[in-house]
Amino acid sequence: MKTYEKGAVLRYRLFRIQHHITRQELAKEAKISPQRISQIELMECQPTKQTKTKLLMAMRNVLLRHIQLADSALTDFHSMRDRLFDAVEESEVLTDE
Repeated sequence: MKTYEKGAVLRYRLFRIQHHITRQELAKEAKISPQRISQIELMECQPTKQTKTKLLMAMRNVLLRHIQLADSALTDFHSMRDRLFDAVEESEVLTDE
């Protein structure tokens, strides 16, 4: 296991990035600031056992939410697949929320 040293990052950060999870998502779920998560990931400070537990549960919950959203999107895709290249009225276009 790598020790806390300048230039090192936690595997948690790599996992988060690989799975397209933002610090903001984790911060909201774990009730920890995005800045604090960044400090932990960059190994600028060691997280407490309680913080580690919060971050692990947050990661799990965010991943589960992503799975649910992906499942819903896939269902929508299958139902709309034959119409995806049809023209639509501008009023039908939704913005990202």
